[in-house]
Amino acid sequence: MNHAEDITQGSYYNFRVGSKGDVKRQVVLATQLSGFPWGKIFKAEVLEKFKFPEGYWFEDTPISCIMYGMGYRMNTIQDIVYGYRLNPNGITATAGHSKRSIESWYITKKCYEEYPDFGVDYDQRAYDYLLNQCVMNEKRTRHQPKKIREAIFTLECELMMNYFANFSTQDSNLRRIESALKKKEFVSFELLACAE
Repeated sequence: MNHAEDITQGSYYNFRVGSKGDVKRQVVLATQLSGFPWGKIFKAEVLEKFKFPEGYWFEDTPISCIMYGMGYRMNTIQDIVYGYRLNPNGITATAGHSKRSIESWYITKKCYEEYPDFGVDYDQRAYDYLLNQCVMNEKRTRHQPKKIREAIFTLECELMMNYFANFSTQDSNLRRIESALKKKEFVSFELLACAE
């Protein structure tokens, strides 16, 4: 609490329980804010008007897509404050095989539509976030039929043009993803996203 800002994230450890009851732990030091809500403290006013979209998978996407663009003071600390159990049967591990994995696209679209409601700018941070989110959407839906993945890709290209037509990334890791989206090269995009 001595280091708390508007949003503060601590370090954490992942753990899984093996078939023989053995516990395997891996420490993850917080060097940047993540998109999940756990392992953080938020000042009350940060969450005053903020609601997670109900009934959707990946409902925590607005934290990093919207909340991190609202001008709050944010930081990370090295203290381990949370233990996250890796569940081989949970949504994170099994989502790709479910039809509901496409909800990742709907949440992405909804976030950008709601920027004006939260006073968030369509700026460079938001643009680079979109490029990363397109990769995330591809990873989450990679087990869906090709026509569905291609439809999501087409909608992402449209979203990019609607909000960020004149933007270019300065992140060298995102330039090839950006190029594939701007040129509407679905096959190239999928190959690049799988390599991430």
